[in-house]
Amino acid sequence: MKILVVGTWRPEKAKKYETQAYEIGKTLAQRNHTLLASPSEGIQGLVAKAYKENGGKEFIGYYPSTFLMEEVGEKVLVEPDSKILTEEDYPVRNVYQVRAADAILGISGASGTFMEMLLAVNDYQLPAAYYEGSSWEIDNWLKTDKLFQEKVYEGKNVLELITYLESSFRYLKSSF
Repeated sequence: MKILVVGTWRPEKAKKYETQAYEIGKTLAQRNHTLLASPSEGIQGLVAKAYKENGGKEFIGYYPSTFLMEEVGEKVLVEPDSKILTEEDYPVRNVYQVRAADAILGISGASGTFMEMLLAVNDYQLPAAYYEGSSWEIDNWLKTDKLFQEKVYEGKNVLELITYLESSFRYLKSSF
């Protein structure tokens, strides 16, 4: 199963969720999932680092335009096994990531992370899980948008979030 992990690319914000990022990466590796993520220094890179340290089979890294990465100061933390060089802006890169995924897990982040999750559940009907309390923006959307709330599983237990994605994916796959 290809699981897309989304969240802040800012290392100073990601540090707060370093323990959870490690647990996500380790669990995805142990359960033999493919990791889709940005290879940045933020939450996605922390997850990818733990994933590779724990024997993850394949980390596919999605890059926006290298010019834009340099412009905002985004750096690569972990080299992926496979690179997808979109040479596009961040919103288009995000569509590529979501389209390639079987499920999405959000932790931290802001409007970009929210848009990835919204795209995943509304346009691609992907199972979605969110680490509750890690993003002010996403928490507020979940409180105010009933439809979004119904489509996103919230929790503070990493194993529970990943198990939810797995079982939802199996259910969706069996219904085709």
